Formats: sequence, C-alpha cells, structure tokens
Amino acid sequence: MFYYEAKGSKNYIAFNRVRYFKADNRKIEIHTISGDVITFYGKISEVKKQTDAGRFIQISRSELVNYNAVEEYREHMLTLRGGERLPVVASRRKAAGLQMSDYMGEMM
Repeated sequence: MFYYEAKGSKNYIAFNRVRYFKADNRKIEIHTISGDVITFYGKISEVKKQTDAGRFIQISRSELVNYNAVEEYREHMLTLRGGERLPVVASRRKAAGLQMSDYMGEMM
C-alpha cells in the first residue's frame, strides 16, 4: 500500500492500482489503472522510498512506473497497458534496462 496525504486526510492506495507516479515541482500525480489521476503534495524521493520494494522503475527524474503496468519496453520508451507511452531519459536507460531484465527474469 502507498500512503499519502491529500486535502487534510490520510489516504492509501494499493500498488497494483498505480500505473505510475509523476512529479511536477512539489505536486505528485498518481496515475491509476482506472484512468484517474490523484494529486497530492510531496517529493518524488519520498515516493521512491515507499516504492523501493522492486515494483517500480524510475524512467526520469520525475517519473516512477509500476512494472506491472508495462506492456512493452524499448531502450528509449515504455508502452503501458492501454497504449500510453512514456519516454525513458538517456541518463536512466542503462539502469532501467537492467531493472526490466531482472524483473522479466523473475516473471519467467
């Protein structure tokens, strides 16, 4: 479960409902599998600490993607279930590739 505070209340969301997290300054967006976008204030580094259980891959300074939401991985691009595409920045490609390889190996 991922914990966050929004509008003065404490909230939780199951990791399997999260497609990806996106940060824009101090505003964090949770993009869900149902297409909803939940917004709260925080830091992407704090989000990463909660998600460091091996479920998420960091593809840019501001985006963490759930492995289970990935349909296709190419060196420079992730395609999520539903067709949404997210670019993998050059500085993260090697690490992202290794993480995806490890994850795919565990799935087999």
